[in-house]
Amino acid sequence: MPARHEILKCANHTVGTPMTPTLAPPPSQATLQKAVQSRCRNILFSLLCGSHAKSAGKPKSDVDILVLVGRLPCARRELFYQDGFLVDLHVHDAETLAFNLNAERREGPVPLLSMVAEGIPFGTTSSIYEDFRKMANSYLAAGPCDPNWVMHRHQFTELLADLSDCDDHEEKRLLAMELYKQIINSHLLSRKIFPCEKRNIVRTIRYRNKALSERLSDAMARLFSHHDSDALIMIATEILNQSGGPLTAGFSFAFPHHFRTPFTPTAQ
Repeated sequence: MPARHEILKCANHTVGTPMTPTLAPPPSQATLQKAVQSRCRNILFSLLCGSHAKSAGKPKSDVDILVLVGRLPCARRELFYQDGFLVDLHVHDAETLAFNLNAERREGPVPLLSMVAEGIPFGTTSSIYEDFRKMANSYLAAGPCDPNWVMHRHQFTELLADLSDCDDHEEKRLLAMELYKQIINSHLLSRKIFPCEKRNIVRTIRYRNKALSERLSDAMARLFSHHDSDALIMIATEILNQSGGPLTAGFSFAFPHHFRTPFTPTAQ
């Protein structure tokens, strides 16, 4: 197994030339049709999404498919194999898809908006597809419409305080990884850009702000190799101040009214 410092070098792209990824051919039209027709009826449109839609699928990449059908009791998501491909199937009707797109536009992340905007149609495609595609593109162009900055700043403040006071190396690494994501998504939100999740966090900040991406990479390397969190804390403080600054005393949040379950005590 490589030494830790060698792993860190690789993570920061300082060793050798990046390997060319091994790409896999996308599933055939016949495979896509079998995948949706075996699970769905009254199909209005189907979209091939994700890496395979961009001709960037790897041998183990899922095949992401979004299907809009007639009326459903509820939206659903299924994973299954079709002709050797692992299919990740998202099934909606018009109302459930519209609900989820509107929910994502508040402050992201935006997996379904991206699927609708970037997906490639196949098979039956009704005119409603254009309505949803235009909706998704307009939401993505507008950016987040209603970020909860109070909750966001409070969570950021707590995470930064926890890392500043942490002496345990394992805990410090875990907190640093959470803070890394918080820094990037706060930076994006403050610029009316939707936050991201999973590896898209790394890809987006490299594209949007290369200088910040490199500073974060260096800060994370220092923390993992030398347990030094000062550089990461400095960056986090800068980004938090751009979002309105720390929020501790004075924080208040009202939970939704439906967050309740009837309860009867056993003893009166």
